[in-house]
Parts: sequence; structure tokens; C-alpha cells
Amino acid sequence: MSSKSMLGVVVIVILGVLGSSAVYVVDEREKAIVFQFGEIVSSSEKAGLYFKLPVINNVSFFDSRIQTMDADPQLFLTKEKKNLVVDSFVKWRVRNARDFYTKLGYTGVMDEYLGRNLGTDIHMWLSRRMAWNGDLRVEDLLNE
Repeated sequence: MSSKSMLGVVVIVILGVLGSSAVYVVDEREKAIVFQFGEIVSSSEKAGLYFKLPVINNVSFFDSRIQTMDADPQLFLTKEKKNLVVDSFVKWRVRNARDFYTKLGYTGVMDEYLGRNLGTDIHMWLSRRMAWNGDLRVEDLLNE
């Protein structure tokens, strides 16, 4: 192979790598945010083929399907001195990727946030039920 043809192959390979890194695909189940040097430049909410500047821009993808956070069961003591096991879960999804990233950063933080607040919310709800009725009985909760 001559040096000109070798140089041509190297140039084609470099252009191919740069060209493929300038394109990104957003799936129907995803949302994407384009960053330029760590700052949000744009967000892609719809599925399709998009372009970015190679090396300068990077893309983060967020799953827009409904997610499930399953909390650990919690024990509560009723008036009858019985343990009430409350098992709970939360369904959530990312509607706006830019707002989600600005407020939370990434999806792992959402599970931590929900897990921390869900236990407190359930405890507050059960406490209010006890305050309204003066007691908390298992039969009352099952009849709701």
C-alpha cells in the first residue's frame, strides 16, 4: 500500500469516528439532555436522531417509563398491641428531563428521596388516623 492510500484510510477512519460521535439516538422510552462543558445546552424530549458537537458536547439519557420504588415494610403498633406491617411502593417517571436533572441529578437520587420521605408520610398518615379516632385498630384500616 502506498503512503497516500494509507493516509486516505486513516482520514476516512477518523472522519467515521467523528461522524458517529456527532449523532445520538433518543429512544421512545428515553429523554436526553445535551451538555456543553457541564452546562445544559438542550434537552430532547421526543424520540429521534439528533446531532451534537463531538468531544465538546456529551449526552445523558433518562428513562421516561414508569419506575417503581418498593419501600421496606414498616412495623406499627396498634391499640390492640398488634404489629401492623405496612408494605408500600411508589410509581414515578421523568416527565421533563431538564427539570429532573436540575433538581435531583440522576435517577438513583429519586429512590433515596422517595424512600426517606415515604416512611415519614406513612407514619404521619397513621398518626392522624389515630388522632381522629382516638385509637388505631386493624379492622378500621381494613374497612377503608
